[in-house]
Amino acid sequence: MINRIICYVDKVINALLTIFFILIILVGVYAIYDLYQVNTSAKLSDDIINLRPVQNSENSLKELKLLNEDIVAWIKLDGTTIDYPVVKGKDNNEYLDKNYKKDFSISGSIFLDYRNDSSFSDDYSIMYGHNMKSEMMFSDIKKYTNPEFFYENTAGILYTNSKIYKIEIISLAKVSAYENRVFNIISYGNNRNDEILDYFSKNSILKRNVPILEGDKLLLLSTCNENSPNEREVLLTKISKLSDDANLDVSFDKLEDSHDKVISKSESINKKSEKKSANVPIKNIILISLIKLVIVIFAVIIVQKYHCNN
Repeated sequence: MINRIICYVDKVINALLTIFFILIILVGVYAIYDLYQVNTSAKLSDDIINLRPVQNSENSLKELKLLNEDIVAWIKLDGTTIDYPVVKGKDNNEYLDKNYKKDFSISGSIFLDYRNDSSFSDDYSIMYGHNMKSEMMFSDIKKYTNPEFFYENTAGILYTNSKIYKIEIISLAKVSAYENRVFNIISYGNNRNDEILDYFSKNSILKRNVPILEGDKLLLLSTCNENSPNEREVLLTKISKLSDDANLDVSFDKLEDSHDKVISKSESINKKSEKKSANVPIKNIILISLIKLVIVIFAVIIVQKYHCNN
C-alpha cells in the first residue's frame, strides 16, 4: 500500500517536473529574446547614422526631422557611447519605450523634458535616457563616477535645429528621483541657475570649476541608478554656443560609429570585477534559486524511484 502511494506520488512529481522544465525552457527562450531586443533596439540604424549633423551645416536637423518631427537635437559626449538623436514627446512617458522612429523599443530614446523649449533657450534643461546593461543610451554616465574618467573626459557637443553648442561637464551627483530642486522645470526653468549651481556645489560627488558666462545654459543629463530605483545619476553640464569659425576636435562627419564599437569586452569585464556590488541582480537570484530547486526535485525523484523498484 505504501509503495503504491509512493509510486503515485512519483508519477505526479514526474508530471510536475516535466511542466517545470518546459517553463524553464520558455523562460530561457524569453530571456534570450529579451537580451536580443535590448541590444538591437538601442542600436541606431544606418538611415539615421548617415544623417548625423555636420559642423557648419545650416539647418542640420532638417533631414532628421523628416524621420521624426519630434527630433530636436543630437548629443555626443567624449569618451562614451553617448551619440544619439534627442527627441521631445508630449510628456516624459512617451519615449520611455519608443525609439526615434516611434517604434516600440525596450531601450526607449534620449529625450528632452517636455516642459523645456525645443530650441534649448531655457536657462536650465533636462535630458533623460535609460541606464542599459548593453552599455547603450545613458548607461555610460556611470563612467563619470571614476574620478580619472571624470577629469579626463570633460566635453561633448550638442546640435540643435539652429545652433551648435559645446558641452562642458560641471559635476556628477546622485539625487533622489523626487528632488524638486533638480527635476522641477517649472520652478527652475529660467532665472534660477544660481540656485541650481548652489545645490550641485553642495551635493555633487565630483565637480569641476567651470565658469558660467552670460548666455551660457545649464543642461542636466539624467539616468537611473541600477542599484537604487528611486535614485538618479546625473551630470550637470554647461552648454555654450560655438562661434561660427570654432574648430572642433570632435565633428560628426569624422566620427567612427560608436554603436558598432560599443565597448571592449575585456575593459567591461575588468571594470565590473573591480567594482563588485554587494547587491546581487535579481535575475541571478532567480537563476540560482531555480538551479537549487531542480537539484532538490531531482534528488527526490531518485529516492522515489528507488522505493518504487523495491
